[in-house]
Amino acid sequence: MALFGTRYPETCPDGGGPVGTDQLAFWNAVRARIPSLEGRPWLHAIDQPLPIHDVMDMIEFCYASIGKPVNSELDVAVEQRRAMVRRWISEVPSGIRIVRAQR
Repeated sequence: MALFGTRYPETCPDGGGPVGTDQLAFWNAVRARIPSLEGRPWLHAIDQPLPIHDVMDMIEFCYASIGKPVNSELDVAVEQRRAMVRRWISEVPSGIRIVRAQR
């Protein structure tokens, strides 16, 4: 549920910023928007499906609540490292076999 962390952030206990989605805040907001949803909708009885308008409202709510992912400094560093390795591999003369080390 980290997709909804921008609007409903769960903050790291050490104060390091958001680490995911505050599920309680998220579901409280869902229930405020769709009052007919009771309990946990994913545990709803299969023989009594949710009303279609509730399902559509939930889809619209989730669509409006999804946050855009943002690259962190670590993500950028990892991608730079991968680009460096790809560049190095592309420069290896043909006929030389590259074997990955086992971890």
